[in-house]
Amino acid sequence: IAQLPFPPARFLGRAGHRRVFSRVPFRSLPRHGGEPQPSATMSAAQIEEATQEVLGAAAEAIDFLASNGLAGVTVDGLRGLVEAGDIEMALLQTKEYAFMMAYLDHPALVVLLTTAWEKICAKLKLELKKATKRLENLEADKKTEPEALAAAQATLATLETRIANAKIKFLHLRNMRDLEEVIKAKEERVAEKKRAKEIAAMAAAKEAADAEGGDPAATPAN
Repeated sequence: IAQLPFPPARFLGRAGHRRVFSRVPFRSLPRHGGEPQPSATMSAAQIEEATQEVLGAAAEAIDFLASNGLAGVTVDGLRGLVEAGDIEMALLQTKEYAFMMAYLDHPALVVLLTTAWEKICAKLKLELKKATKRLENLEADKKTEPEALAAAQATLATLETRIANAKIKFLHLRNMRDLEEVIKAKEERVAEKKRAKEIAAMAAAKEAADAEGGDPAATPAN
């Protein structure tokens, strides 16, 4: 019993044999030992959780434009795309509208868009994993109709294309975000050096004035 990969629930004796009943659902039992395999319910829950994260990230990006003066009718259009499920188009248009707003904090928006596309990539990968498993099951079933098999193959191909496109957009925005961080860090170093020089100059002036017995801040009387 100690070697079983799951705790037994009870034992039933019958004709000198014992049968073990597990509390673990049948679909989640390991095939060859090790950890239980993820069930279809678990995959659906993961996809739903990822979907909610995508919706939240898209809403943050759109709300950012709304709070910075984007026209209400345009904001409603972007939110309408999200509600219709076309989140990727909503993010593309969000980026286009943002770069037409001169006084927007563009680096902050780039961070929001990068996060949104990263979450889209994660969600699509979960959907691809589910679609791949479904296609494998259909291919293994000799009774599968050709139409069902073709539909599953088309779904898989579509997801692969969407993942490739989403990854390109994510990497582009991530590079922009990283470049902004490099520029910001460089500007901070320059500003810090400038402050250090100013402080050193003030200290030198004060030291010289003290040596002469005067006040460097004082101005000579006319």
